[in-house]
Amino acid sequence: SDAADTAPDTSATKKLPKYDPLKCSKMVNGHCRDEEGGAWSYRKADGTCTHTEDRVPKDRGAVRALPKIFPDVKDGVLDFGGGVGAYMTSFRDAGVKNLVVMEPHDLAGCLFKGLRQERTDLVNTPLSELPKRQYDLVMTIEVCEHFPVEHHPHVIAALTQASRKWLLGGRDHGTNDGEWVLDQEKTDELHEASIFSLLKDNAFIMKRKGALGGETTDPAVASAKRELDYSGGDSNAR
Repeated sequence: SDAADTAPDTSATKKLPKYDPLKCSKMVNGHCRDEEGGAWSYRKADGTCTHTEDRVPKDRGAVRALPKIFPDVKDGVLDFGGGVGAYMTSFRDAGVKNLVVMEPHDLAGCLFKGLRQERTDLVNTPLSELPKRQYDLVMTIEVCEHFPVEHHPHVIAALTQASRKWLLGGRDHGTNDGEWVLDQEKTDELHEASIFSLLKDNAFIMKRKGALGGETTDPAVASAKRELDYSGGDSNAR
């Protein structure tokens, strides 16, 4: 049920610092350099796009490998903070449908072909109003560090409830409890394929036990303990 899939809505249970993802006091070439965080616009000062598909910064080894690592991902990938879609293009080329990047700034004209943008303010939206088991895979790369840590539990809960099968994120915390468990084999595949130390050192892949034939336990306990963020490194995601 929806109740079983949803962790406690931390944004509603305590006072959190205000965070406006569209606010950035120092946007440089479409990249927010504000110490307080802020989403990237992916546009230059003249409004043109910062990146093209053939020149966007990305871990090309990881991008090529993703459809092979996730052969059962056929309908639905969400990349939270995925920018113009650098880490989604190989899924598109493999025929995967419903490829969505979640970014607050309007990326019209800059978003890569075949992708869709969702502008929901995930940080400030209640869990009850966010997707539940809508995507085969949910991923986020070097994003959580760009907004206040107090909001992390809410974002983590939102991302875990959105996925039917797989999560791809950062440092590995609490992988042996609840609904989600670490998939070491797939994590090793990703590390082997990756070029950037960001992914080699910090990325991990988790699977939802119930969706893949394992024993199902309470996801509300697990999702609030998940930290899907990176620290440092080079990525297009932020």
